[in-house]
Amino acid sequence: MDVLGAAIDSAAPLATSYDEIPYPRLAFPYTHPSHLATIGRLLGLRPAPVDRCRVLELGCASGANLVPMAYAVPGSTWVGIDLSERQIAEGKQFADALGLTNVVLEQLDICEAESLAQRFGLFDYIISHGIYSWVPDAVKEAMLAACRRLLAPEGIAYLSYNCYPACQLREMIRHMCRYHGRRETDPRSFAAKNRALLHSLLEILPPSDDPYRTALREQASSLLAERDAIILHDDLERDNDPQLLHQFLSQAARHGLQYLGDAHFGQMFGIGIDTAGLDLIRQGGDVTDFQQYLDFLYGRALRTTLLCREEVSVRHHLVPEAVRDLWVASAALPVSSNDTALSRHQIEQIDLRDPAPLVFRADDCTTSLVSRVGRAAMLELSQSHPKPLPFESLVERVRIRLANAGLGDEQAIAEQLAPMAMEWFAMRLIELRAFDPPMAIEPSAKPIASAVARYQVANGWGAADAAPLVPSPVTPAAGAIPTALRGHAIGENGGSTASNDVSRAPARHQVTNLLHRRVHLSGELAGQVLSMLDGQHDSAAIVESLSAPMSRGDVEMRVQGRVVRDPAAIRTYLTERVAACIADFARNALLVREVGDG
Repeated sequence: MDVLGAAIDSAAPLATSYDEIPYPRLAFPYTHPSHLATIGRLLGLRPAPVDRCRVLELGCASGANLVPMAYAVPGSTWVGIDLSERQIAEGKQFADALGLTNVVLEQLDICEAESLAQRFGLFDYIISHGIYSWVPDAVKEAMLAACRRLLAPEGIAYLSYNCYPACQLREMIRHMCRYHGRRETDPRSFAAKNRALLHSLLEILPPSDDPYRTALREQASSLLAERDAIILHDDLERDNDPQLLHQFLSQAARHGLQYLGDAHFGQMFGIGIDTAGLDLIRQGGDVTDFQQYLDFLYGRALRTTLLCREEVSVRHHLVPEAVRDLWVASAALPVSSNDTALSRHQIEQIDLRDPAPLVFRADDCTTSLVSRVGRAAMLELSQSHPKPLPFESLVERVRIRLANAGLGDEQAIAEQLAPMAMEWFAMRLIELRAFDPPMAIEPSAKPIASAVARYQVANGWGAADAAPLVPSPVTPAAGAIPTALRGHAIGENGGSTASNDVSRAPARHQVTNLLHRRVHLSGELAGQVLSMLDGQHDSAAIVESLSAPMSRGDVEMRVQGRVVRDPAAIRTYLTERVAACIADFARNALLVREVGDG
């Protein structure tokens, strides 16, 4: 052990720091069994069905990742362990408030994780995000041993860890900060002292063409944007051990585990890299070599590796027919030549007999399609969003659309569409899922918002500069199938922003949707409306509840900077905004599909 960073090199046990400064409450979409099962199937495995599987999370913190998944998939068993007593207590409070009986959270050392086999048997999915690089070598070995001992025959393990080459840039700042704060004994003081250092670096080193200064400024700016908990537990933690991929896979092999793939599906195949270059590096060695060189080319700083048992036959090439058992969804929109989304009327006027390319734009991808089948499929997905379609249903819709366009002679639609779907999934143009989330596509008369989201709003998750609130219970609506949400505001990759219509301090809540994505609600109105969607209130009741204190003058309403006092005007405005909120919640997977809904 070196002398740098004495504040986090104390003799206190690892759990102490997380008890004092808990890790931020975050959900990680790529850890969801639906995503892992999708990739497993595309690579030829037969992983357990998501709606009736057993999942273990090593290092579950306060359950912010595991509990929303347990809520949304009630037929599966979810087990999480963590060394932090405080975070496990918070997680149990979270799960208990939702009334969940399918999740078990325990304070347990990862080195003792193998003992879970005696009570739970084998797990179909084992996940561990942000743990492996940040623990001593002995714990790393214990994690891999537990994955081997506890993983089902066709199970999938997800482990994330810092990796080279990009972590070499981050290590410049890490070494500077640990040296600068070496005499601090309090973690908060350690973080504050290093924030001052980072600010000084940006002032002392003005922008220039020098590569070193440019990299240093970028890393300093990036670290300054993080919360103290991230700075202390991630970048400046005592144990922070980046590895090359081949080193990690060598360690995994010693425990009878092999490389299956990566949660970042597209990067497994070199999306965005010249085809000739990919062919060249494929000739140089095996799968490990190919993946290692991809890391060099992408400049990766974090790996999200999927492992399976060594005796499993892994093809390491895609199985197109596996798409037929999956659900397909896409938020991509057809756009014009000037990158403007087409109107409904323009979409209706599209003639699939015209061979001209049709451009579709998603958050992370824009592509031009010339195939009749491809264009028809993307139009169907755009039209059905956010509802996911079973692949075979999508094929049938494409068949009907082509027939209506006078192109009924198109053959082998499924055979054409399956490889397209895999390519689009790698490009992040579409989503493939092994599970149909129980979200309501159309709001009912008395909508039900996810109890997870209502709990997170009630307890101030993600509220700017807010102190943690005392958790309050949320009773799941009778007959509701669990769900989770996205919000009327800022989506994970951007989205509409609800204005702060009520003249209180702007509220911002971070919630987790049914698709297991983080979403921020901005503005107090969105949070208030969401909190009232318990299946007992229709829109009129919500408007009445919100308008009463405004009409009395207890709360001031401002619209476009002007105070509104007229009760009729207040109700008219709120009626419009509440309807917009509820519609947006439905589009963003925040509303629960009730029993009997399709």
